[in-house]
Amino acid sequence: MVRKYYQSLNSLKFAPPMTGIAFLIFVEAFLYSSNKTNMKAKYAMVVTALILAAVMFFYYKNKLRINNTLKKIDNVEEYTKGGMVNQSYILNDRMLLCNNTHLQEMKTKEITELELEEKNHGKYLLHIKDKETDFPITLLDKEEGQRLAAFLRQKNPQLQLKNIEPKGNGTLKDLGAGVQY
Repeated sequence: MVRKYYQSLNSLKFAPPMTGIAFLIFVEAFLYSSNKTNMKAKYAMVVTALILAAVMFFYYKNKLRINNTLKKIDNVEEYTKGGMVNQSYILNDRMLLCNNTHLQEMKTKEITELELEEKNHGKYLLHIKDKETDFPITLLDKEEGQRLAAFLRQKNPQLQLKNIEPKGNGTLKDLGAGVQY
């Protein structure tokens, strides 16, 4: 389930451009076949096909990176029993963080700092930091970040918080654990 979820995210990211470019290639091929003297359509078709090849390269590169990351994680399907914050899965002892299609697993007790950054148009970015990395994740709203901060504060009382106040009981249930969709 977790593997399919992240592969679906990758597919959703690349499907619209690949479909649009493929459609454009068919239009250019129709224009070329209806008027063989129009060499511009032939060159446009070749350039568009090269662009499609480049987009497909990045699609398959992301797909392989996601598969390799998930292979390194022990018992990845256990994450379905935990909570979720936007595209990231949360368990009591570890988290599978996702930013765009980049994945990283972190231990909840090793997190040293959370920093909330407000972006344009009411979007929020939560920087989750441990000793080595700063991994930003997107949030659906500010309250989601506050619930995650409360949960992580329960696991690590020394956690430093910047621009965010914990809210809720600090349980996995506050993050959606045990909810059947």
